[in-house]
Amino acid sequence: MGLSNSSKPYVVAEHLHTSEAVEDTLPCGCPSTTVTQFERPAAKAAPAPVAERAGASSLLTHWPVQLTLVPPGAPFLQGADLVLAADCVPFAYADFHRDFLSDHALLVACPKLDDFQAHQSKLNDILRQSGIKSLTVVRMEVTGHLLDPTVKTTALPVIQQTIDVLSAKPTETDQVN
Repeated sequence: MGLSNSSKPYVVAEHLHTSEAVEDTLPCGCPSTTVTQFERPAAKAAPAPVAERAGASSLLTHWPVQLTLVPPGAPFLQGADLVLAADCVPFAYADFHRDFLSDHALLVACPKLDDFQAHQSKLNDILRQSGIKSLTVVRMEVTGHLLDPTVKTTALPVIQQTIDVLSAKPTETDQVN
């Protein structure tokens, strides 16, 4: 037996007044979807020569990174500078960690294969709930957009970076607002 429409506002109001903390959970229960944040040693200020970078450590500070799996209220998003990257970029751009992840939270999605509208909705929820300070969108030149180019986020600095497929180097930087 379901709740009547007249009882739903009471249930919601009662839930919002409980003193228990409610954690974001995902329906699948897979261990890889568990939100995890971990510390990494601070990055060196000056870029290291290629020979030294061969053994470089990851600058990733949290899990998960897949946009679909990250709850909008994840702790690592609170007040963060956020990088939203096409999921193929870190494979094509060898210096991705060094150039984009230092002191940034990361979310990845595929603009070609994923549900664009679902990603836009999730990103909007994240922007509303997390107090993101800045957003850098990194995509390959051959992929679609990760962020609707018609959407203007007046209160948030947004930079869009495009990576060239052949040279695997940044080719464009656009300040959206």
